[in-house]
Amino acid sequence: MMNIIRLVPKVDERLLYNYLLKVDKDFGIPLSEKVRLDLYAIRLLANGNVLAVDEDGELVSVIAFYSNDDRYRIAHLPLLSTIEKARGKGYARLLISEMVKVCQQAGMLKICCNSVNPVAISLYKSMGFVVVSKEQDKGFEKYFLEYKII
Repeated sequence: MMNIIRLVPKVDERLLYNYLLKVDKDFGIPLSEKVRLDLYAIRLLANGNVLAVDEDGELVSVIAFYSNDDRYRIAHLPLLSTIEKARGKGYARLLISEMVKVCQQAGMLKICCNSVNPVAISLYKSMGFVVVSKEQDKGFEKYFLEYKII
């Protein structure tokens, strides 16, 4: 059975950290090369929104985003991931749709993200994100994308 859950600060830090350990190497540039995963889990939960797909008691897909920019009303999406065995079920697409709803309710005007993953970039584009720029990052072509909230 599949449920979308919202992870909570203090309560779900270990759960998110363990998920990040599982998916660390799934990114073109591993997360652990950019951040300490334990501190990253704490920061995402404390300052952002973390939604996850729970499939029979296991986190299989996670989206983390910030929608707290009251000045410019720009949300940021630093993390979207699905474990290998759960890919192809539409979970990432479902989580992006939920994120857009949360950002709309928070009064955000757009959502920004970046990726070096061609599959993720294709997904973002299919969901209405537009490429605004590209740059080289550690041998990868990194795409910067925006989604305008109407």
